[in-house]
Amino acid sequence: MLAVLAAALVLPACQTRGPKQEDLPVIPPEALVFRPESSLSLMHLDEGRYPNLFSPGSYALWVDEGVAQAKLQKDLQEGVAVNAGLAEDAEFILENYIVFECRLESIFPDASIAYDVIGLRNIDVYLVSPDSMRVRPIQTILGTHADEKPQGALKEFGRTNLIVFPKKNVLSGVPTIHDGAPGVRLVVDGFNSAFYFEWTRAPLLDAEGQTIVIAEPEPSLAGRLGFSAFYSKLRVLVHMFR
Repeated sequence: MLAVLAAALVLPACQTRGPKQEDLPVIPPEALVFRPESSLSLMHLDEGRYPNLFSPGSYALWVDEGVAQAKLQKDLQEGVAVNAGLAEDAEFILENYIVFECRLESIFPDASIAYDVIGLRNIDVYLVSPDSMRVRPIQTILGTHADEKPQGALKEFGRTNLIVFPKKNVLSGVPTIHDGAPGVRLVVDGFNSAFYFEWTRAPLLDAEGQTIVIAEPEPSLAGRLGFSAFYSKLRVLVHMFR
């Protein structure tokens, strides 16, 4: 990726003179790691028999450093004390895992199916890369309870689940999401219906193709869970794999 970007920037200059070292932008290594342009993705229908299986309020939040900071701020505003050990565990999780806060809601006419799908029962969940490779989660942590509220003659059920993927394959060391990937999808597939959440890569260059742009954290999105509630559910990852 670095060689391709450098070649694209150098080519126009080569037509008149050799490039100088100061003409070439320095790409920080962390900028080459896949970073979503936005942490939040709403649910989209891919194809299926039941397009109304999930409600429009369903979303997935890619919990990166910016979202973690927003969750921490959420706790501070609500007077929730953050344990120092938990903060250290959070750093380890951010460094080694891709975690999605997945809020699923359903007002499907068959209440038993609506209840099942928000708890991912009989549902297959996996990441899909642009080259159609599938990666399944190493951990799925279901919300401790389902929300329930009337919607006319029906009931709407909701549950907040955490979906965890390793940043790298444990055996091969290959990144779960390739550095050069333009985007990635989190697929929710079941009951003859496929839905997905999608994230595109944050741009590396500005509109003129000259200046490297590193995605800034997105502090406005905290999700439903605060810092302590979120990372307390994930501490098992630290104890199992650290």
